[in-house]
Order: sequence, then structure tokens, then C-alpha cells
Amino acid sequence: CTGFNTQSKHRHGTDCKRGHEQQELILYLSQVVYQLVFANNRNISHAAGEFLHKKLLTEDLEEVLKEHRAQRHTRKIREPHIILKELLRFFLENEVSEHGAYMVDSLWETVEVLRDWKSMTELLLSDELGELALNDKKEKSTDCD
Repeated sequence: CTGFNTQSKHRHGTDCKRGHEQQELILYLSQVVYQLVFANNRNISHAAGEFLHKKLLTEDLEEVLKEHRAQRHTRKIREPHIILKELLRFFLENEVSEHGAYMVDSLWETVEVLRDWKSMTELLLSDELGELALNDKKEKSTDCD
């Protein structure tokens, strides 16, 4: 942030600082809400799932799609595959594997691709998962006992 003249410089600097603090607060609150996707209370997890769907899978997905197009992959990856990969990335980054079923339940109503068995099967049979593919350790941590 830069000021236009000396009189407004102090006020503008304060406004920039406030704006930065607001962005940090929004990011922190988003992270808290994301964790609620794994809550065992269905009402809370469904509300968090709707937020996750709106933020991560709607707003942020456009950025992911742009990056994918900018890299000019030789093989076109279908949008449902990108959504599934983003969900898997979210799941793995949050390391709450014992509550994976809660995450699926919280997103079931709002994320249509979770019910798209054809896209899911295609993704699992392809090599598109790359670094997201589950190794033995990750697979064991996701087992439901």
C-alpha cells in the first residue's frame, strides 16, 4: 500500500494495515470452518461443507483451472477430476483421516461430483493423482475400523 500525499499517508497506511489484518482474520476463520467439515455434528459439518464448497470448490477452483490451462498440459484433465483432486488434497493436508466419512457426509449434498461414479472411477484408474496417490501409510490411516 502506498499513499498519494503526505497528509493521507498516515491514514492510508493505517487502512492498509487494517485491510491486511482483516485478510488474516478471514483466512484464520476459514481454516477454523474448514476443520468443522470433520465434526461429528451433522448440522455443523453440513454448514461447513457448504462453506468449503463455495470457497474452495467454487471460488478457488477457477484459479486452479487457470493454472492448469496456463501449464498447457498435453492431456486435458476433466473438471470433475480437478474437483476430486482438490478434495483429496484438502483431506490429506488436514490430516484428520479418522473422520474422512464425516467429510464425505458434509459435502454429499452440495458436491455433485462425489456422486459421479464414472468420473471417480476414471480418476482412480488414471495416473492423474500423481503426488496425491495414497501410499500404504496413507491408505492405512484412512481405513475405517
